[in-house]
Amino acid sequence: MKIDFEVKPSFKKMNHKSKSIFIGSCFSDDIAKKFLEGGLDALSNPMGTLFHPLAIANLFNEVEVESTCFQRGDVWFSWLASGVIYAMNKEELVHKIEALKKELIQSVKEADFLFITFGTAFGYRLSSSGQLVANCHKMPLNQFEKELTEVEEMVSVWKNLIHKINVLNPNIHIVFTISPVRHIKDGVHENNISKSHLFCLIHQLKGDYFPSYEIVNDELRDYRFFKEDMVHPNEQAIGYVWSKFRFAFMDISANLLIDEVLQVRQMLDHSILYPESIESSKFINKLSQKKEAISKILPNIKW
Repeated sequence: MKIDFEVKPSFKKMNHKSKSIFIGSCFSDDIAKKFLEGGLDALSNPMGTLFHPLAIANLFNEVEVESTCFQRGDVWFSWLASGVIYAMNKEELVHKIEALKKELIQSVKEADFLFITFGTAFGYRLSSSGQLVANCHKMPLNQFEKELTEVEEMVSVWKNLIHKINVLNPNIHIVFTISPVRHIKDGVHENNISKSHLFCLIHQLKGDYFPSYEIVNDELRDYRFFKEDMVHPNEQAIGYVWSKFRFAFMDISANLLIDEVLQVRQMLDHSILYPESIESSKFINKLSQKKEAISKILPNIKW
């Protein structure tokens, strides 16, 4: 017997003119990738993948960037970002992070939707300063203190942040979701406690919620929908969640155009065995016409 998890349609719908931001766990990147494949406008994790609510909040808050930078070997990193953000000297890294934060704030001012995906309530604080880091960057664990962050602290930070975001953009629609990825390195029981903290956080924020966690773990509920590590959803699962997401947030015109874009991408992946044939010539002409028609509607689309 299969549980069909009902996803309520959003009161605010999007189309290809809408601008969206995805911040948080790797599940944010998975859905943002689907956006880009469908020709939609999406900014995804400019500081790399982040998991903890407080680390995510630091992206939007004013932080003295220089104090967050450190050197490992000959490479510079920041406690604000993941390891994909680095530089070979401190000044370059500070400039890069300040530019990314500025870009994010500008995107918030212009965005129609902001999707936040929380991954875990377990975090690591620097023993020297008490700062909760976005990533430990393979530094010695004795430099950190691991914690399960209290719901009350996360609620306080995020209530203030939501107010700040709404001042920047009163029309932005903030949607929360919880990553379906289980952080079993913390322990299976511990992961459940962590996720419960995240559920309580979102419940107290009274924000809009998309049930990606429930769709994967309660509706699909089978290891055939996971990658070999048995914790990350595979492409089939992501595609299923994407179909639910489209139902919840896309208007009719957006869904129709997404299908047209995906059809062209499928045609582009088609192997032409006999390029000199009449049949191949007709296929190439048809493909060219479809690309041209869509590009007139979506001039910034990347094939």
